[in-house]
Amino acid sequence: MTPKDTSITISPECLEKVRGELVDFKRESKEWFGSAKRSFIHDFHTFFKEFFTEDNLASAEWTDIKKIGDRIHAMNQVALAKARAFGNPNYPIEQYRETFHYLAFGDGSVEDRMRWFMTSDESASKYLRGSGGAISEIMAQLNADQYILWNRRDQEACKYLGLDPNPPRGLDVAASFERANTVVRQIFPLYKEIVGRQTDLPIGLEVDQFLSWIYETKLSHNEHPVPPADAQRAWVFSPGRNADQMEMLYRDGDMGINWVDLANLTTYHNAEEVMRALQQAYPRDSERRPTNNARTCFDFGHSIQEGDLVFAKKGRREIVAWGIVRGPYRFEAGRDMRHRRKIDWKALGHWILPVGVNLGLKTLTDITGDVEQVQMLVELVQAGGVNAAPQKAGSLPSPIATMVFPYDLDQACQDVFIPRETIAGIVDRLTRKLNVVLQGPPGVGKTYVARRLAWLLMEEKDDSRIGLVQFHQSMGYEDFVQGFRPQSGGAGFRRKDGAFLDFCRRASQDPGRKWVFIIDEINRGNISKIFGELLMLIEHDKRSARYAARLALHEDGEAPFFVPKNVHIMGLMNTADRSLAVVDHALRRRFSFMDITPAFGQSEFRTWLGRYWEDDVAEAIDARLQELNRLIAADRDLGEGFRIGHSHFCDHQPDIKQNWDDYRTIIEADLAPLLKEYWFDRPTDVASRIDALLDGMDA
Repeated sequence: MTPKDTSITISPECLEKVRGELVDFKRESKEWFGSAKRSFIHDFHTFFKEFFTEDNLASAEWTDIKKIGDRIHAMNQVALAKARAFGNPNYPIEQYRETFHYLAFGDGSVEDRMRWFMTSDESASKYLRGSGGAISEIMAQLNADQYILWNRRDQEACKYLGLDPNPPRGLDVAASFERANTVVRQIFPLYKEIVGRQTDLPIGLEVDQFLSWIYETKLSHNEHPVPPADAQRAWVFSPGRNADQMEMLYRDGDMGINWVDLANLTTYHNAEEVMRALQQAYPRDSERRPTNNARTCFDFGHSIQEGDLVFAKKGRREIVAWGIVRGPYRFEAGRDMRHRRKIDWKALGHWILPVGVNLGLKTLTDITGDVEQVQMLVELVQAGGVNAAPQKAGSLPSPIATMVFPYDLDQACQDVFIPRETIAGIVDRLTRKLNVVLQGPPGVGKTYVARRLAWLLMEEKDDSRIGLVQFHQSMGYEDFVQGFRPQSGGAGFRRKDGAFLDFCRRASQDPGRKWVFIIDEINRGNISKIFGELLMLIEHDKRSARYAARLALHEDGEAPFFVPKNVHIMGLMNTADRSLAVVDHALRRRFSFMDITPAFGQSEFRTWLGRYWEDDVAEAIDARLQELNRLIAADRDLGEGFRIGHSHFCDHQPDIKQNWDDYRTIIEADLAPLLKEYWFDRPTDVASRIDALLDGMDA
């Protein structure tokens, strides 16, 4: 069947590089293909040709089906997956026959049949799905005149050659495989022209070997470490909240958990003893059984063994490191992450899980029994990942502070308590109008939200393309755009670009990517005084050389200036600041205004509270702050802009749930002074509001 044409073309520069490498490969091709170590290529392909005939598939038995596993590299890299997939049948033999018959002879394109295999309950694909390595190899062998295997070697070689298909986010395995082959297929004629056919293999397999040659001869020094195929157990581990302890643990060569009130974990003989210790240490949790935490602590102290494979996670969709356990449990009182084990961290990086796949919430999860997840993670980290870098033990890699991780709408929804449609709407306005103001009461996390919206707009966490300033009454044009500053040593003055102009100049050198400039407290500054002529130039329809203007301090011969189209401006505005007059009308015309509201009452926030606060406290926070905000919104002297934000309750410590004492501290130290300011002329109302917040607590 003719492959789908997705019309992805290769640049002339890339073709020229491919041509040069093909010329080099031609000199070595006879020796390459004649090597005994590559005889398996013919053997594997011969097997697939003979096995995938209609007559053979109709009568294939389990002993025949098992032979497929020996001819799939992706399965041989993960012993657990191979054992589960081909050790014993997982389906009736007829289902296997029908599955492989459909892959070879079914209706639809290669992409359609792959997608059916990966998603349909009718396919005999248990333990074969992983991240798509097995089905990619099968379909490439069955269609080798048009497809390459698209394994890790192919992917790395294509990046080197400039043939990287750069799939957009959200593509499934089948679409990614088709897209990659659409790109690589374009060099088939060039291969025939320069190298010529060297074997009786289909052209796809010869080109696949050309890419393997590239990998071995050009990229072997950059090879990423590969997880061992014989690891007995596999674990997913959370190195602190949002992986914030990863740097420290990597430096120490350890994995670790906290639970500061637990003794040496080896003193507990089973998970039930750990549970009782947790209930004693955290008595407010005694009404519910901390089963997951008890299992985590017991497993960390007893179940993990030397040689086990560990994947360090960040959130539920990211792997940030992987390593091999190298030592027994240690208890180190007085240290962060006091429960420790030695681990040989093999690689740091960032690997995004396939769409729709999430890791568990527990701090430590034994995934040995979930063979498909183990296989998926092994294949994922083998591919190198985003900014993945093999590291030598004992040295902290510089990329850990400079990694640029992908960021999508799903991650944004997990990070902020804002409805999905609202987030998408804000980003849409940022894309279309280029200028947005986020307005809301104090404590709703506007700065926190703004940075994540910037990441979402950029589709990656690249803080180097985010600028941040805060407006105030003393700020002027010279701070924001351009002004004269004294030179060192008192030798006069020199012209210096302000924060925004400097940001725009840098962004103009990177026109293919979005840059975001955040202005905190945008309504506190004198807009006309700060922006000057730029007030016109920031308009979304004035972002071109056609509207370029000379700046107030331009020099002779200097080109007029315009704000680049790839600069997006996000202003932040506190709606409860009594000292501010009505927002500048010029600002309103140039910016879209979007509301950020308190999260009390939202199910997502209530769930989050339950994760980091004791249950009864979490319930009280949500209910009492909703009522307080209702009263504030209904007050004629205040209104919705003065409601209390949820960020007052968002600070927390890993592994420790906050209690009533923590709640009282926040009310008395943070909220009571604010309420006294709100109702400065009504002390009785203030007292009643504070009493309601502290209801049921001892004086």
